Amino acid sequence: MKKKTAFLLAVTTIIMSFSGCDTKNGASTSEAASGSLPEVSEQTPSDGSEVEFDIWKDIDKNKVIASVAGHDEFNITFGEFYREYRYYLISNGISDDFADEQKSVCEELRSSIITYLEFEKIFLSIAEELGVGVSSLTEEENSTIAENAETTIENMCTQYNSKASEQLGDGATQAELEALERELLESTLGKCGLSTEIFYTWERNDFVQNKLLEKITENINITDEQVDEMFEEYVGLAKAAYAESPVSYESNSAYTSVYIPEGTRLASQILLLFDEDTRSAINQERALGNTEEADRLRGEAYENNTEIQQKAADIEKLLKSGNSFEELQETYNEDTVNTPYPVVPGSQYFVSEFVDGVFGIDEIGGVSDAIVSDFGIHFIKYAGDAELSDDDVSAVRSSMRSYLHDVESDNIKSTECDEWLNRYQYTTDYETLRLTAPEQEESAQTEAE
Repeated sequence: MKKKTAFLLAVTTIIMSFSGCDTKNGASTSEAASGSLPEVSEQTPSDGSEVEFDIWKDIDKNKVIASVAGHDEFNITFGEFYREYRYYLISNGISDDFADEQKSVCEELRSSIITYLEFEKIFLSIAEELGVGVSSLTEEENSTIAENAETTIENMCTQYNSKASEQLGDGATQAELEALERELLESTLGKCGLSTEIFYTWERNDFVQNKLLEKITENINITDEQVDEMFEEYVGLAKAAYAESPVSYESNSAYTSVYIPEGTRLASQILLLFDEDTRSAINQERALGNTEEADRLRGEAYENNTEIQQKAADIEKLLKSGNSFEELQETYNEDTVNTPYPVVPGSQYFVSEFVDGVFGIDEIGGVSDAIVSDFGIHFIKYAGDAELSDDDVSAVRSSMRSYLHDVESDNIKSTECDEWLNRYQYTTDYETLRLTAPEQEESAQTEAE
């Protein structure tokens, strides 16, 4: 049951409202099912003739293929299922859904459609019970639904742009193109027993479902104590990570956002970079453990580059003359940013020459002499001592509160969905749908394991 609930929540969250597109942007449902569906095709017959799918054509459209005992209002007929499935097949130019290249994808699609249709019946009923169903929609909400549906229709129409352009020729106006695009969409829908009106139904059901999920999670209250507990937990994890290895702490933003080790400094720099090929060569030798060769390449890079030496000399002179470090950054810095870095004692995140330079400055505001590293030449300023500000802590706590809210929301949705599915248990005619029943799949997986 949990597995099915997780699937249903995923489906209903993104609202795979029908087999061809969702109500948001016209994306293919099958992308969620398999990640490998073809793009929408324009291979539907232009003369209005029907595409026949032999394996389905003799099935009674009124045959009930999914039902809940004692609740006829939850019945799903083959016709309800097939119109959506057929729309996908036709709009994607699939004439044989059991061909080797399509069989697996189409099977997953059938499973997604019937599962969604079952849950749709359930959540619409539950929504009515809780006072947020279709009958409770306001005039303003219905207006919003209509606007969203029309936007979806317009997006769907664009899929027929090239076909409309080909039929009308170069002299067609935009209005003529749009009219024919809509006509072609309606023609495709008509072959499936659908019309553009269905987009309004799908958008409405999407809207009601969102109201339902909001309703069942509206009373969530994340307390300050819960946030405190989470914050302190992460502080403890951050301290442990730093004690084990500074880089374990430095490389995890969840740690650096809640804890700053004592003695951490803020450092700004003016960096004059060696050229990219030189940096790459030095880095390669370091990676291979060839320390002496890496040092030799770095020495040559400095000694043979008169331009970088001259820039370094100019910066030294300007700094000694009292020029602003920040203004010189704007002119000379080849680093990607000018803002200060937090550098922890024993940092393994930065090159050792940079770290030594940061902690070799005696006072806040002090600037180092030129320091050569594998990257180039650094002038480092001890900009201040790093600490978490009240704003920093507030932002982290706000994020944690949102996270805890989302977790609680997901738990409530999962629990409620389990309850709904237990209350209204569907019996599905998997044989008619040419699908393997879930219990048979689980049995096969168990045997395979």
